[in-house]
Amino acid sequence: ALQHLVDQHVWQVDGEAALSTLGRFTVNTIYGAGGALDPAAELGLPKEDTDFGLTLASWGVSEGAYIELPLFGPSTERDAVGLLVDVALSPTTYISGGSEPAVQAALQAVRPIDILETRSTRGALIDDLLYRSEDSYVSLRSNYIQNRRRRASGNETDVDSLPDLFSN
Repeated sequence: ALQHLVDQHVWQVDGEAALSTLGRFTVNTIYGAGGALDPAAELGLPKEDTDFGLTLASWGVSEGAYIELPLFGPSTERDAVGLLVDVALSPTTYISGGSEPAVQAALQAVRPIDILETRSTRGALIDDLLYRSEDSYVSLRSNYIQNRRRRASGNETDVDSLPDLFSN
């Protein structure tokens, strides 16, 4: 997993993030009980998640159409291809002794601890999106696309592209 994250940052030509990820791994391995704890975050080394979809975005590949993938959730065509590459490059894909790739992909997608953690930390937001929005599909699509575009741009927002709320 470490090699995969470092590779992603290197492929995105983001040396600072690659060094930060390597530093997090080193600190958490030595001082964090072999990675069970996260003292690197307290030392100012934040976790920088990335994936091959973001790597493709950094290479200029367009996002394509929005799609809903069974078991995986919202995606775009670019991110779906990135997901396939992420599954192919993940060490857990090969640990099971050669079981079918589709089974491995499903097992990776259904990570109960991650799902429960996400639901518990973002429950109010998810409920608002599902039950209080006029059209939950459109809201989810819009939120997903905006989030991925923000992450693909390096978490930067182009202020000039935002609408002027105070214009007549």
